Amino acid sequence: GVGTAFAKKALKAGVEDPNLIEKQVNIPVYATISHSKRQDRIYKDLKSKNAKRAILATDSPHDPAIESLRNLKTALHFGMMDVKNNCIMIAGPSPTVGKSFVSVNLAAVLTGNDKKVLLIDGDLRRGHLHDYLGIERKNGLSEFISGDIPIGQALHQTTIKNLTLIPTGALPPNPAELLLHQRFSNCLSVLTPRYDHIIIDSPPILAVTDATIIGQMVGGALMVLKAGAHPMREIEVAVKRLKQAEVNLRGILFNDINVQSQRYGAGKYSYQYTYKKGKAD
Repeated sequence: GVGTAFAKKALKAGVEDPNLIEKQVNIPVYATISHSKRQDRIYKDLKSKNAKRAILATDSPHDPAIESLRNLKTALHFGMMDVKNNCIMIAGPSPTVGKSFVSVNLAAVLTGNDKKVLLIDGDLRRGHLHDYLGIERKNGLSEFISGDIPIGQALHQTTIKNLTLIPTGALPPNPAELLLHQRFSNCLSVLTPRYDHIIIDSPPILAVTDATIIGQMVGGALMVLKAGAHPMREIEVAVKRLKQAEVNLRGILFNDINVQSQRYGAGKYSYQYTYKKGKAD
């Protein structure tokens, strides 16, 4: 009985060592991203209508978390040389792992050396990249796919040089059906040669099917894991789901590492993903 209890605890405990993930699922960890106290402040500011909008990459460019993303930029240069296009999907197994934080800051980092970057909010359920960048949600991806606006009207230039955003647009009742529409894949085909990098932020892998739909259209996918927040079984299932959909999962980003304590809380796991407002992802 005691042995069974310990076994169950081990299965439920969140993985804290990225090396274990590499060995278990045979997917390389491209970057380990440390916890940022400044990012905690930015999350709080996002909830305040009067607060100044900021992203960590421009507000604190020397933050250790951003330095990790710069290292990731180098890894991607070599790790994405054999892919079909320059589109990268950022996904996570479950909500609140930091995928949107990674998406917007990685996009900002990639604009270095005058590279043109397009950031697409493909989370048509709870996406909020527009909040980071101080842009309105309307006139975005959902309106374009629905045929209400041309693609040019969905492209919003941000205050960051060379960074363009396509926000979600109005949140639709049928996100998966919209993403399956031919206009979405045609959009990517048209935009790919216009940008050096295209980053697509997607909904959680285990919550809905959207990530597998988007993942089939991109050159490669990166899966964000939050330190101590996922049991190994959850990670394995997420990897398996992407592979079954023939998504080219290139690597894992191990996020929110507490470099001071080196210990991470396990937390709770939920795949529920609704239209209700939640904690900034």
